[in-house]
Order: sequence, then C-alpha cells, then structure tokens
Amino acid sequence: MPAVLFDPSAAAIANLAELISTVPGGIVSKVLFKSGGVQQTLFALDAGQSIREHRVPYAAIVQVIDGSLNFRVGQRVYEMKTHDWLLMPADAPHALDAPGPARFLLTLMGAG
Repeated sequence: MPAVLFDPSAAAIANLAELISTVPGGIVSKVLFKSGGVQQTLFALDAGQSIREHRVPYAAIVQVIDGSLNFRVGQRVYEMKTHDWLLMPADAPHALDAPGPARFLLTLMGAG
C-alpha cells in the first residue's frame, strides 16, 4: 500500500505542482491524504500515457493542475486543460490519456 504523505491530525500546506513530477514514458501517483472516507491522490502522466477504462465505487473529482487530459466518462470525452474540474458519479466507467505531460489531483469520496 502506498505511503500517505500527510497526516490528517496535523495542519499542512503544500504546492501540488512541486510534490509530483512527470517521468519519461511513465505514470506517477502519490497519495496525499486519506481519512474519513476521502482520499486524495496526485497523478503525473508523461505525454502519450493513458489509463485504461476502469470503475471505482466512489464519486470522484478530477482537478487538472497543469497540462491537458482527454478524460472519458461513459461515452463522453472531456478535453480537460489546466485548472479544469470534473465530477464523476460512483461506478462510472472512465479512462484517460495525456496528449502532453499532465498533472492532476484525484479526490475519491466515500473511500473508507
């Protein structure tokens, strides 16, 4: 199980863009916080990387820190760019690809 970067019992501040970097040809993720049914994970994808279709049993929010993502939810593709925000219902089939390097924050709600 990946280490969680921040302890929910203590105040913390961070620059999300400084916490994660893309790696050539790769996908990187870091769990920031997990408590009370909420989990936040940072992702960094290099250009051309993708995450195949999957489902999670939780509502989720995707916030693009920088770059762009083609984010498919069901049959619809959302062309997301820096600072865009997306809400996904629980159990929605989704997939994504990064046309260029991209970083985003994923928040799962109900992830106990």
